[in-house]
Formats: sequence, structure tokens, C-alpha cells
Amino acid sequence: MPPLSANVIQDLSWLETQCSIRRLTDAAKWASEMLYYLPGEVEGAQIEQPTKLSKAVRMARNCMDCQEFDRAAFFLARDPEQNNLTVFLRFYARYLAGEKKRLDSMADVTDKRQTFENGAVHELHRDLEALEERRGMDGFLYYLYGLVLLSQNLRAEAKAAFENSVNAHPAFWPAWLEIAKLVETRYELRELRLPDHWLRPFFTADVHQRLQMLTTAIEQYQSLIDAGFGDIPYIIGQMAAARHGLQDLDLALDGFNKVHEMDPYRIEQMDVYSNALYVQNMRVELAALAHYFYDVNKFCPETCCIVGNYYSLRGEHERAALYFQRALKLDPKCAGAWTLVGHEFMELKNTSAACLAYHHALEIDKKDFRGWYGLGQMYDILRMPAYALYYYQQAHKCRPDDSRMIVALGDMYSKQGRYAEAQKCFWKAHTVGDIERTALVRLGKLFEKEQDNDQAASCYMKYLKQIEKQGQGMEDVNNQYNCYRFLAKYCLDKDKYDEAHHFAQLCLDYDSTKEDGKTFLKKVTLARNKPPSSTNAADGDQMQVDGGVPL
Repeated sequence: MPPLSANVIQDLSWLETQCSIRRLTDAAKWASEMLYYLPGEVEGAQIEQPTKLSKAVRMARNCMDCQEFDRAAFFLARDPEQNNLTVFLRFYARYLAGEKKRLDSMADVTDKRQTFENGAVHELHRDLEALEERRGMDGFLYYLYGLVLLSQNLRAEAKAAFENSVNAHPAFWPAWLEIAKLVETRYELRELRLPDHWLRPFFTADVHQRLQMLTTAIEQYQSLIDAGFGDIPYIIGQMAAARHGLQDLDLALDGFNKVHEMDPYRIEQMDVYSNALYVQNMRVELAALAHYFYDVNKFCPETCCIVGNYYSLRGEHERAALYFQRALKLDPKCAGAWTLVGHEFMELKNTSAACLAYHHALEIDKKDFRGWYGLGQMYDILRMPAYALYYYQQAHKCRPDDSRMIVALGDMYSKQGRYAEAQKCFWKAHTVGDIERTALVRLGKLFEKEQDNDQAASCYMKYLKQIEKQGQGMEDVNNQYNCYRFLAKYCLDKDKYDEAHHFAQLCLDYDSTKEDGKTFLKKVTLARNKPPSSTNAADGDQMQVDGGVPL
């Protein structure tokens, strides 16, 4: 990454101008935000001014702003000067008209299994192919060509078109983003033939984040900050979203809070912020965020997701599902909203609707583990472990170092009686960093089933040391008293009376194990008063506290 120079300002100003002319509003807003937050002024940067526009182009742009896309295409077709800008706007207006009709059709039907396609893309495909053969295309037309191909699910051809767009205009960020969405593996990333441009590190960080290589993505975003880009909301928000994926929720919340303070009306990634608040059970903060953005812009997909999370945290799952469905009417390509509405349908015991929602999420983004994991949970609840195992395996491929996926795999192996595979999964989940702190307990229960009490005791002792070090959570209470009950009996059987007395005393702190604790204390007292036996073979036994689990 070269140091921040005038080229960065020039490229961003060019991007802002060209995207604004062509009504690529999201890209124009991104460039404007970058320009606004870049630290200091760079001498020698020349901001490119818009070129002279014809009457038809000016009219069409205003029609597109009012979502009158067919009307815009009509005026552009009558423009005598059919240059690349006019042709792009005409074809882009036709593409957007088809998309608008598709979304309107989707909003009118109640059967979500029914699908619709953009009716304009086939004719646009033929027209753009003819244009390329007749006179060639510039980078912007290649970008539009890629969108048309992608609408027809021609992914390889679309990726080639976007690569042509980037090579023609290296500062054209929308084409970089579309390529990032199409990259499925790190090896595919290496094979791309893209220019060595200052936007490439932004692109590679985005790709790594989409591929769930979150630690690498965070390091790359930090290197961009260190290279001179400073505190830009886009970079901070991306880092916060990556940390949320790593379950580093405290740092994620700090990042989202910082973005919200810098730009209180910025809605991008605030839905991910609400996800983090939901996981942390921060009801007051989530309510404040929902009320704030509901007042700012209630008809926005991100706002609907925030409000949906708020109602879900309150246990009002029907209202939560309603808001997630509203988000999908506004943006049917939002994989996160499909996943969230799937979760709500699961809470409402509507498994068929949940299954459909998760499949929609995966159609949009196969790299998003949440859709695979949701399907695994659904089939697990339906007591279909073979199906659940398949979907958990797909989720594990997306997040190989996420302990939740590995624990879920271990559960499915255990339910199928494949205890050796289950033990390996639980131990791996512990070694990679057990987020939910259940792997050791589950591993101990497996050893109990196999009558390997020494290994079970070792697992339970490791678990108790873990919660002593990291702090006890609400989910740990049930596991704790079960561990105390097992260890009290185990130590008693091993004639370790001091340890047995200790764990029996701890059993008295819980209603579920109080009677067991009293029983163990009586047995310890009787055993201590019993005369020593010459045949007692347990004198030299040592309890496995720090021993490993040989898998």
C-alpha cells in the first residue's frame, strides 16, 4: 500500500463525479464519505468537474432520481448523441426498470416460494453483446454487462466482465465490490488479474471478511488506517463487523459506538450493531438504537432489522418476524434479514417457513455460515441428525475455527453413536477457544457414557478451572452443579475424602444437588470413621486433574 498521496484524492473525486453522473448513488456516497473523512488536505489534487451533459441526459437523470426508469430510457433513446454515457444511462435505466418490476411483483405475492426474474436482462444481454462487437465498451458498460450476466446466474462470465471494468477504470470501486462477492475461495482470489491500485487492499480486506477470514481482514483494515487513511467510518465499521463475527463483542461495540458518534445518521452496518447488542442482552441500548433510527428513517432495511432485533429480544417473535419481512420487501437480497426471519419462524414453530428463509439466505450468499447453521439447528430440533450433520458440516467449512460449529458437529456425531468423532470435535472446540464454554462438559459426559471416569473427571476439572478464570455466566450454573455432583462421587470412589468433602459442600449451594450433597457428606463421614483395610488398593491413586485428553 503506497502512502496517501494526491492520487487517492484524485481517484476518489473522479469516482464521486462519474458515479453521480451515472446515478450509481451508493458508490458516489461512499466516495464522498471517504473524501470527507480523509485526514488533512493533499496538495496538487485536482477535483474533476462534470462534463457538459445533453438535455436528454439531464432529463433522464432526474427521472431516474424519481424512479421513473422507463421514462428515462425513453428520453435517452431519442438523444442524437449516443456516446458511452448516454448508452450506459439508457441501458442502466432499463435494467433498473426491470428490477423495480421484479421487486414490486415479489411484494404482491404471499407465497414466498414463488420467484421472479428481471424481465429486461435477456434483451439487455443481447444488446450489450451487439454493442461490444460493434464498437466495444468502456469500463462502466462492462460493469453493467456484469450485472446483467449476474442476474442470469452466469457467474463466471459476470466475473470476467467486472474484471474488464476494473482494468479499464482501476478507481471504479463498484466493480471491485462485485468481484469480491463472487470470490469463493482464497485460491480464487490469488488467480484474479487485477491492477496494482491503492483500492486493492480495500478489496482484499473485503474478500477476506466475506470468506470469514476475519482476523486477516482486521489486520488489513488496521494497515489501511496506519497507512494514512485514519479513522474513516467505513473502515471502523468493517473492523467492528469482523470483530462481531469473532465474538469479540466488547471491541465490536466500541467500534460501532465510535461510528455512531462520528456520524449519528449513518445507517450502514447499524443492523450488525443491533445484532451485537442483542447477543449481549443490552436491552436498553438496543431499544434506544431502535427508537432513534425509527424516527430517522423507518422505511429502511437496516432500521427494520434493528426494530426486529428489539422485538425479538423482548420475546415478541411475531412482531419481530413482521419487521424482518418488511426489511426483505425493501431489500430482498439481504441475506442477514433472511437468516433473522428464519430464526423468528423457528421460535414460532413454523419450520417450513424457516427452512425456506434459510435457503433464500444461502441463495444470496453461500459463504454466510448463519444460513447453514440455522438449517442444522432446524433439522436437529426435528430429530433428523443426518440432515443436521450435513448442514453443520457446511457451516463448519465456512467457519472452520468457530467452536460453535464444531460443538454442533460433535452433538450430531454423539446422537448417531459415533463417539470417537464426537470426542475429537469437542476437544478441538476446546483447543480453538470454546465461545459458549460447553465443549469440556459435553466431552466429560461422553466419557461418562463410556465408563471412563478418569477422563470425565479431568474434563470437568478443566471446565471448573476455566470458569474460575474467565468468570461465571448464567449458562454455567447447571453445568457447575452437575460437575460438582460427579466429582464428589468420583473422589469418594477413589477414597479421596478431602476432595469429596469439598465438592459435596459445593453441591449444597444448589437446590438440584442439595440432597446429593448431604448424602455424599454422610458417606465421607462414614468412610473416614471406617477402619483401614489391608486390601484397599486406592492408596496410591492420584486424580487426573491436569492430565490431557488423549484423542
